[in-house]
Amino acid sequence: MTRGNTDGLRMGTHRLWFPMARLVVARPVVARLAEPGVGPQGRVLGHLGRRAPGRHRQALAAMALCAGAALASPPPDYDFDWATIGRPGNRAYDREDPFGFVAGRGSVPHRFRISRLEVTTAQWLEFVNTFSTQDVDDGFAFVPQFWGAQFDPDYAGPGLRWRLIASVPNADRVALGGVSWQWAARYCNWLHNGKSSDLASLDTGAYDASTFSGTFDPPPLTDGDTHLPGAKFWIPTVDEHLKAAYYDPRQDHWWLQPNGSDDFIPDDQTSADDRARPTDENWLRFPLGLYPDTRSPWGLLDLSGGGQEWNEDWYRLETRAERVLRGSSIGLGPGAQNVLEFSYSVGSGSPQERRYGETSFRVAGVVPGMPTLSIPVVVFGSTRRRRKPCVRVDCGACSRSLC
Repeated sequence: MTRGNTDGLRMGTHRLWFPMARLVVARPVVARLAEPGVGPQGRVLGHLGRRAPGRHRQALAAMALCAGAALASPPPDYDFDWATIGRPGNRAYDREDPFGFVAGRGSVPHRFRISRLEVTTAQWLEFVNTFSTQDVDDGFAFVPQFWGAQFDPDYAGPGLRWRLIASVPNADRVALGGVSWQWAARYCNWLHNGKSSDLASLDTGAYDASTFSGTFDPPPLTDGDTHLPGAKFWIPTVDEHLKAAYYDPRQDHWWLQPNGSDDFIPDDQTSADDRARPTDENWLRFPLGLYPDTRSPWGLLDLSGGGQEWNEDWYRLETRAERVLRGSSIGLGPGAQNVLEFSYSVGSGSPQERRYGETSFRVAGVVPGMPTLSIPVVVFGSTRRRRKPCVRVDCGACSRSLC
């Protein structure tokens, strides 16, 4: 792969141009979005306007439609401060791991972005009030145990409404504590669907909520394993979270702590404190972003402190009973932020639906201006063989096969 712009695809000896992307038809191979680096070289096929064999013209048309669908409506930033995580295919974690949880993990084959802060009170408040004011039956289900908002007694209806706590400084940036995995997934659906006030916007987009197990269903649970193809926003996977928190792209190195070092984070540089039981008073004292110098190599804040963060993955895939939680939190000691530490949801009933006092999450998503990267672009075909070529195109926004 040659050094160049990142606005398209380049593979092998054949290169094709159309707006916003570069394509190639070559021997069976998995194509990646062009990144600075070195790769196979070869012969240029030509521009889109030139006449190409019929099947290749069909393939190009499908890819053009695919790219147009993926790039015509880039995912909005909303009010998140995003960090773009590059260096796809990075080296996996290869340092000490006595428990076998992390070794070989953390390599991500695609670019993605992730919020520098966990979801804030103000961001969750907008979500809650969008639906609680519609007199939704489970209006209390998505209200966290700890956050910087309170019930609004002056609101006359319909439904219920919450407001920021006026007496709390920076209440809008207070961390969430007690968000279930399933409601975090529905939040991603809501973002994917443009923050629509339609209740249907909670049901799909990033996750298929129709698969979610009920509150008291025993494991194994029926919830989908991963986010849906074409999702614009999702809960970070374990590998994405590990990479964003501990991998240093400048040194191609894995750190043990989420501040770009192996040194334990001092008490005066984190809100994580195992001596303080999580209470409203303790929780409200530490708004997100309070320690701007304690950040990961990619610029993520509050990986030590804030809430303990949901990951998308099952803790044990074979049982499908718990989802992974990572990091320390307010009221949970800073030892939990070590790269080797994994936690998981516990309790009776459905762990995802239940709320726990210290659970929160970040949002991961597609990098604007690029096709959805959760599914690789695959191109099959040959200009040198007589057998009928087959082209499969997957870009997240669409999927087409031409055989």
